[in-house]
Formats: sequence, structure tokens, C-alpha cells
Amino acid sequence: MIKPILVYHHIKEKYKRGMTPKQFEEQFFKLKDTHAFTFDDGLKEHFTVAFPLLKKWAIVGYFFPIG
Repeated sequence: MIKPILVYHHIKEKYKRGMTPKQFEEQFFKLKDTHAFTFDDGLKEHFTVAFPLLKKWAIVGYFFPIG
């Protein structure tokens, strides 16, 4: 089954072009069984916010850090 892919950049408070950790968590729980999750640039909040949720629910996330 092919899942729609969601791409995330910033997940932090008070940032114009991203979402807050609360918004991410709400979206994650609604879509965790039906979408693939990707994260670009290898930002700190990907490790501190997104990774713990992915690990808790045993969901694969794809991370693309800048080399």
C-alpha cells in the first residue's frame, strides 16, 4: 500500500513557517496509521519532538540531514 508522504521542517514554538510541537503531535495521532513521515535538514526539534513519538508508536520516519 502506498501512503501519502508528509514532509516536516520546523517543529517549534513561535515560528512563522512551521508548526508547534502540540500541532505536530495532534496531526501525528490523526495520521500515524495512514501516512509516511519525513523530516528535512536534520534539525534539533526532529530529534527532540518527532523522534520520541515515532519511537513510542513504532512508526518509521525518514530523516534527511544536511551532509
